[in-house]
Amino acid sequence: MGTRGLWNLRSAGKWYRLHEPRSRIRSPHEPETVRRIKSIITSLDNLEEWESVSFPSPLQSNLDYVYTIDVDAGTLIITRWETLDGLLQPSPGQIQLSCLDGSHGLTLDSLTRVRDEISEPEDGGAPPTPQVVLNQLRIHPGPPTTLNELQFRISRDFCFVWRFFIDDPMTWRYPSMAFNTIAIGILRIAAWDLEVSSDSEIHYPENRVNFPYWDAPQTDIFWFHRYLVMLHGNINTKSSILAAISKAQLFLEVSHKDAAHLIILSLQHVAFVEVSSKSILCSQILPLFVNTSARHCSPGFRLLSYVLTSSCWKPSLARREQVGVGLPPETLDLILGSCSPKGALTLSQSSFIFQEQYYSTIPQIQHLTLRSFEHSVPCCGKKNRLRGNWVYCPSCYACRHTECAGVRSEPPADSQVICFDCKNGKLCTELVPGGINHIARRFSGEDCEILVAGSPKILRIRFWKPSHLCPELRLLGNLVPVPPRLINFTIRFNGAFAGVAYGLDDS
Repeated sequence: MGTRGLWNLRSAGKWYRLHEPRSRIRSPHEPETVRRIKSIITSLDNLEEWESVSFPSPLQSNLDYVYTIDVDAGTLIITRWETLDGLLQPSPGQIQLSCLDGSHGLTLDSLTRVRDEISEPEDGGAPPTPQVVLNQLRIHPGPPTTLNELQFRISRDFCFVWRFFIDDPMTWRYPSMAFNTIAIGILRIAAWDLEVSSDSEIHYPENRVNFPYWDAPQTDIFWFHRYLVMLHGNINTKSSILAAISKAQLFLEVSHKDAAHLIILSLQHVAFVEVSSKSILCSQILPLFVNTSARHCSPGFRLLSYVLTSSCWKPSLARREQVGVGLPPETLDLILGSCSPKGALTLSQSSFIFQEQYYSTIPQIQHLTLRSFEHSVPCCGKKNRLRGNWVYCPSCYACRHTECAGVRSEPPADSQVICFDCKNGKLCTELVPGGINHIARRFSGEDCEILVAGSPKILRIRFWKPSHLCPELRLLGNLVPVPPRLINFTIRFNGAFAGVAYGLDDS
């Protein structure tokens, strides 16, 4: 098969990547690799074969090496697979490009025997950490909706598709556009700020070397659904969360605002903060990206989706809306269905009655009903009898029936019962390089039982083109039965493919 890999290049502040046919590339122990790098550096005025991208690509399981040439910084980073404590991890090694001068006949391996430490990106905008008191913020979500269950499944599949970007310390760092891009994707799924398209014409790249092409904020602080979102490197200590809050307060001061609801996302965690002129309230720090994110919904994403699809935290719009005549749900559905996906979302954000209807259904997917709720109701996967008969775990925000949780007496509203997994420390809270791929590498998709117009179907993620668009499958002839693998739904962010596609199979 040969050595496989790709090239990243940064020149004049712009990133490029080159993925040559069949991913062929020279290994670091061949002198030809040094000559190839020198040739690239001397040909920066001719980059026609290179693809312009927003950030470098990570090492993926079907690649052996990734070479990242940063002409602006004067460095070369070689990322390869190494095993640490039984875990296969992407391991970057850095050398100065100046070391290649006069290196005739030498190899990169010989030059990297004494290699530089990989420097972290500088965050020059961090203000001094203030000494303030953080009061506890408690958010009490209601029972999960059908939409929440679908969001939990999509978030899991999203993390699986883009796991190599989160697994690789060269791309998963702060500040970086890779972090911004994955973060806005997670936010869009949590808010159902996306399009569900029936367009099956998807470009699956050769050798499955994917790249997220949707637009992302260029800054680490921005407004999203009336929340102020703050991206930060680390928030698992009091000093780090205070530093993030301080940056947000500075932004609010410049914007002439003295209060806001903050969503702070870090490389691993999420926190919810209320800032006002009188006090600062902060929720517990919840894990958002963890090793099991491609198999199970994380506690951070659970609460993030509850917050963005309900009024459990943000002020309700009901107080500013007066409707003389109540509109039946069918009429609201017709109005929302006549809008474009973006128009329906905008309408839901401006009207309380439309917001409730928008998030109580599955917008953009008609006549679809879920039959299993194992991600939103993990105790038994059944949503029936949930209203008024449920408790949630304050550690992982999983919802359970009272009888499943062993609560015999009638529980008060917003009851909290720590679940078995959290009591016994079984909840995954860590994210290590290569961790998501290690746990989910053999994952082939999870069946989701649904009804479409009353007919039982299976909703499955699609990783490849439909069979009739794969010429290589024709070689099999009639020797092996090949399923059609038709694509019925694709998830898109402002028209750009989010990497997640689904098909309907017979039950």
